Amino acid sequence: MIEKAKADDITEIVKIIVEYRGEGKSSEERREMSAAATQQLHACFADLDNHSVYVARDASDEVQGYLAIHWIPFPALPGIEGYISDLIVASKARGQGLGHELILAAEEEANSKGAKRLMLNNRKGAESYDRQFYAKKGFTERIEFANFVKSLDSK
Repeated sequence: MIEKAKADDITEIVKIIVEYRGEGKSSEERREMSAAATQQLHACFADLDNHSVYVARDASDEVQGYLAIHWIPFPALPGIEGYISDLIVASKARGQGLGHELILAAEEEANSKGAKRLMLNNRKGAESYDRQFYAKKGFTERIEFANFVKSLDSK
């Protein structure tokens, strides 16, 4: 079952994030990752006009996956864009169609908001990139754009 997440779901969502992103990390790095994810999810729930979080639940009501999407106006482009920052399914629940269902929920909300595009980043070394998960869902890789990132020291 796919539904809008509630603040009560944060702990379960964070476990999925840390399972996925914390592989090979020290316990201290995992604790820091958990604290940062918790903080960011609270920020999303504090501003539900600009952020949406969906969860995929199993038959026992346990969260097995989640998607976070952020609604961004682009003055130089028509309309708003939905930026999917995260789509993670717990390792034990992969291959069951939960990612597909989460994408459909995001598309439905995007259409209801009048969004013109959905956008996301996918690491080229990720299993989902190798399997062409997003391409199969209708996303097109933008070859003509470069994705630039500048890390900022927060002091």
